[in-house]
Amino acid sequence: MDPEIILLYTLIFLVTLLIMCIFYIYHYLTNCQLKYTTTKIIGPDPIITTTNEKFHIYNPSIIMDNNNDIIVIARMSAINPGTCQYNTFLNYKNDYKANSYLNKFGINKSKLSAIVYWNYSNPEQYKIIHNYHLNQNNYMINEAFGLEDPRLFKFNNTIWVYAHYRGYRHNKFIHNPVIFKLSEPNRMVFLKYDKMTSYEKNWMPFEYNNELYFEYSIYPRVILKCNHITGFCSEVYNKKVKDNSWFLYKNIGGGAPPQLIPDKNIFLGIAHTRPTGILERKSFFYTFSALPPFNLIGTSNEFSIESNANIEFASGLMIKGGEVLVSCGIQDCYSRIVHYNLQDVLSYIK
Repeated sequence: MDPEIILLYTLIFLVTLLIMCIFYIYHYLTNCQLKYTTTKIIGPDPIITTTNEKFHIYNPSIIMDNNNDIIVIARMSAINPGTCQYNTFLNYKNDYKANSYLNKFGINKSKLSAIVYWNYSNPEQYKIIHNYHLNQNNYMINEAFGLEDPRLFKFNNTIWVYAHYRGYRHNKFIHNPVIFKLSEPNRMVFLKYDKMTSYEKNWMPFEYNNELYFEYSIYPRVILKCNHITGFCSEVYNKKVKDNSWFLYKNIGGGAPPQLIPDKNIFLGIAHTRPTGILERKSFFYTFSALPPFNLIGTSNEFSIESNANIEFASGLMIKGGEVLVSCGIQDCYSRIVHYNLQDVLSYIK
């Protein structure tokens, strides 16, 4: 064969090989996992009732109180056998507090959710928030299934709870966001927005200029301002953000209340992705401006916390010194807390 042809084929092969190497290196760098420093399972043991229903405690949210103690809040819901599959290490216990509360709902407990909270260092001394039936007549509630997926946030230097109220109101099933002070759980405020549906969830609260705002949607970017007394919310910003590659084929949902990084004048948030038609939840970090209109600045790649889990719901976020603490629910089974280096997280965001 002509030496020039051999040289040409050799050059073509080398160029092809180089392109492939560049592609795989790029793919690795853009999809490598964020490394945590430490992680552990947290929270009370799951519950088995006197009527043999199993309840798990998961989707935790975290916050630092004024005594520098970490407070954790989470949902307590009946086991979902379709997701909570690898739970052989969990120890079920019969608990008087839980039974006393759950029995108020009647015989069928499979649809129920409750909210429990505890001091991080003492999970077995958890407390149950007893406001499932709050002012049924005033709120025209026909049947209550409890509250689920609580988040802790600070507003006017007070710890508040955001959660989802489930039940029948005006003879129609609702899944309605509510807020209340952790210290005053019986003064619950139903949030209202003129574009909301009967099934709403995962509005992420943050504070600006002593007023309460919510990230109603990350993509498109929709920001609400809400009156914390009346619950009435108005849309203040609505903007389509730049497409991210996985924004195009996955649903995006809120995760944890965003945390302010004052020296950078940005909020750090964490949210989740949901592929259409697939039971999967993965997380990603993002940042947005701390000033109106609170534009999205950057997003990270999706990442996993447990390699064999297909449902990871990051519901708590806290910045403590140079660390980022993320609390999450795994497989709708149990709760986990994960520590990251703050600078690693910010570097992971593009």
